Amino acid sequence: TSGQTVLHNVCINLLGASNAEWLAKGFSEDAFGGGFMGRVVFVVQDKGKKVAWPRPTAEQRAIQLSLLADLIRISKLKGEFVVEPDAHDFFECWYEQYEGDFTGRLAGYYERKPDHVLKLGMILSASFSDTLVIKKSYLEAALMLLDQIELFMPDAFAYIGATSEAKVAHRILTTIEEMGGVVSHPILFQKIGHLVKTARDFMDTINMLFEREYVDATIKDEKK
Repeated sequence: TSGQTVLHNVCINLLGASNAEWLAKGFSEDAFGGGFMGRVVFVVQDKGKKVAWPRPTAEQRAIQLSLLADLIRISKLKGEFVVEPDAHDFFECWYEQYEGDFTGRLAGYYERKPDHVLKLGMILSASFSDTLVIKKSYLEAALMLLDQIELFMPDAFAYIGATSEAKVAHRILTTIEEMGGVVSHPILFQKIGHLVKTARDFMDTINMLFEREYVDATIKDEKK
């Protein structure tokens, strides 16, 4: 309503957080055919450290101040990144031999993985020095990080495109895993019951998991 604003040389970045269920509400199965999902690196973390009263230690405060100063310095960097000869040869060799899974949901990501490697290499370069030089070690580290992330990345899309029954089944399996692999029927229903319409629906999902041998049951002898 107030005219046009022209932005030059814009590089949009997003650092966000969500969970698999909410992600499914914002994206459909069709989202994997576009370019957005392939341009995002989804980092999955299920378990974390529990801290009742989180307070930064003196060491963490010092790191925070150091990081802040470093980020300010990074924000002032200007110019073109230069790739060292050995880094150039390393990436070329890896790129020519690279084979990703271009058939599944992560096809878009694997198509753009070489771009992610170079971008992460630039990030690592900026974090270690102000020279704007990409070294071989930075690209090696970038590949290692992405390879680790890819192991759990599919878990981020567990609920996208899934039926309600599949979502309940996935929640049952994750709940059993979170509780150490063993959970009683009443406790499991207490945690999952709100996701199903009736107790019969819950049992139908449990029976389906039995038939596919995802879970097993042990009858407890109350006399003992």
